[in-house]
Amino acid sequence: MFVIMKRNKIIFGLILSLISTLYSCKSSVEKDAQKIAELKCESKELLKKISSGDMSVIEDSKNLGEKITQLSEEMDKKYTSDEDQKAFLEALKSASAECD
Repeated sequence: MFVIMKRNKIIFGLILSLISTLYSCKSSVEKDAQKIAELKCESKELLKKISSGDMSVIEDSKNLGEKITQLSEEMDKKYTSDEDQKAFLEALKSASAECD
């Protein structure tokens, strides 16, 4: 009887650990997608200013391009498997909806 209870505690602990790990990974994906979505929104705002003739944002545009390039490279290294990329794209789609 004692062995069964001990085994159940171990299994329960492993399940909790797995759930915690999966949840923290998802949060990371969502946070990364949110960063990209924010840059996407920022770029849309800059395009509006440029299309209205405001050329003072050229330096801002250059800085934003550098941020996007750097973050994209980080994401390419971080999300290498098909499953990770799919999860990231889903989170990005959801996060980008706020900007559209």
